[in-house]
Amino acid sequence: MQPDGAGLKAPLQVKWMHAAMIAATCIYLIVLIAIQKTGYEPLFHQSDFLGKNLAATGLMVVLSFVAAVDIIIGIFLPRWMLKRYPREERARRLLMVEVLRVAFLQAVAIYGLILGILGAGWVVAVVFFAVSLAVLVKYFPTDNLWNRMTK
Repeated sequence: MQPDGAGLKAPLQVKWMHAAMIAATCIYLIVLIAIQKTGYEPLFHQSDFLGKNLAATGLMVVLSFVAAVDIIIGIFLPRWMLKRYPREERARRLLMVEVLRVAFLQAVAIYGLILGILGAGWVVAVVFFAVSLAVLVKYFPTDNLWNRMTK
């Protein structure tokens, strides 16, 4: 790694970590399918999330809002955290920022799993999974992305 950040490559362990989180998101969907195949009776029914039950509707609204905030934080966190450091220091801080980014982006899939287990229905759960997967894939740590984040 050069001191000015030129030619910086994303470490292989970071790529593996990111890929593992993408795989974990897919596993959450498989877990939800397995739970529902067992004849599990959810706490709420799908209609409860559409205004019939205030607690279920409120939970879905709150988790949707938190998911949106997590996505925004996950996308903009590197810029916010890295811009306060001098350019030479940014490369050293990049790993920490990437771990935090992946945690925020993957949390969205966990919210989908929770809502799915509680009975929100497939459409709601799949939206959370799809958004999480899309953003995780878009911000996969390529060498080009790491170079842009250190400039």
